[in-house]
Amino acid sequence: MVNLNIGKILLCCALIFTLLSSCAPKIEPIPKDKESFIGKWKSDGGISIEIFSSGTANIIRLPPMKYSEQLNINASDPTNFRVYFPKDSILGLSQPFNIAREYKIDQNPTEHDNRMTMMLNGVMLVKE
Repeated sequence: MVNLNIGKILLCCALIFTLLSSCAPKIEPIPKDKESFIGKWKSDGGISIEIFSSGTANIIRLPPMKYSEQLNINASDPTNFRVYFPKDSILGLSQPFNIAREYKIDQNPTEHDNRMTMMLNGVMLVKE
């Protein structure tokens, strides 16, 4: 009888997980008009964001975390995110059932002095 109840509980948990997983936003490739965001971007405050054409991104935090508050990044954040653009001036990063962050695009990727730069939440990032 106990084994039967455990089986029912496991089946119920599996069904709930499947349902929740199907509701999670799907990863979509970076839109054509936002392809300039693709690449590895680094701030002088120790934050690196690598955006892939597949629609995912990794965030790497290196000391000294000078701009961690402005970009709302802390040491417990995961490194694999879904990238999305809910508005033309917003870059979003999310991970299902965990973290979602939206950054104000103060400056779209632009070339200055032979280097590509962009600004998110007032933090300048340079493309490597």
